[in-house]
Amino acid sequence: MAVEATAMSPSEWEVMRVVWSTRDPATPNIVKTVQQKRDWSESTIKTWLGRLVKKKGC
Repeated sequence: MAVEATAMSPSEWEVMRVVWSTRDPATPNIVKTVQQKRDWSESTIKTWLGRLVKKKGC
């Protein structure tokens, strides 16, 4: 059975890389780590996380 891949934006990939590399992938930890790399607000990061959950990325 083939698995259909869901396309992710570059920003979503950035967030997923943090999720995959973080020991404790709780939202506050993800937000803190992403903000160290990018000038994104907490609400923006949470939006990306929400989209990834809908895509079943997280």
